Amino acid sequence: MRRTVATARTTTGAPARRALGASLGLAVMVLVLLAPLAAAQDGGKYAQRSPDQHIHDGAKVFDAVNQSSIEDDLAAFAQSTGIDIAVYTQKKGRVGDRKDARDEAEALLEEWEVGGESGRGAVMLWNVRNDGQITRNGVALGSAYTNAIESETDEAINGDIRSSLQSRDWISALNIGILDLQDRLAAIPAPSATPTTTVERPAPTFGPLR
Repeated sequence: MRRTVATARTTTGAPARRALGASLGLAVMVLVLLAPLAAAQDGGKYAQRSPDQHIHDGAKVFDAVNQSSIEDDLAAFAQSTGIDIAVYTQKKGRVGDRKDARDEAEALLEEWEVGGESGRGAVMLWNVRNDGQITRNGVALGSAYTNAIESETDEAINGDIRSSLQSRDWISALNIGILDLQDRLAAIPAPSATPTTTVERPAPTFGPLR
């Protein structure tokens, strides 16, 4: 008589594989959801500034030749005066009032570290709609300048370049705005270093030798 030996089939492998697959799927989903947040934290709100960069034309309103020439002029100005000026254009639909535009320019100034530790820097930020119409613009100055000077400069430059922007003469507006900024900031003396106070100590006196 032939014996039949029953073999037990292992069934624990399939549920384990399904559980592992579900865990991997959940992990991938979490990474996908967190990736944009991580990228924003790493890269900041604005495009990264490369060394010696003074112009970022995210709105694509400048031609390459003029942009390169003005970039060189801003680099030479920074070298000779120590004043760092940056221009940033971006596509953006609606901006609030003038203060909102200036606040955004100040955020860019801080993120790009325009002016560095000296605070002698300025940002001109243009917001351009998709249809090519200009919206609110902002000008922000570094910590070397008072709030009153910043407000006055913002109002003056926006007034000077308004007609050129409205007619979409971008290079003319850029030249007018930069020259105005350069003239205004160069006329303000650089903050002097805080003088150090030297305390003179009286020379020690000794009694007669015995």
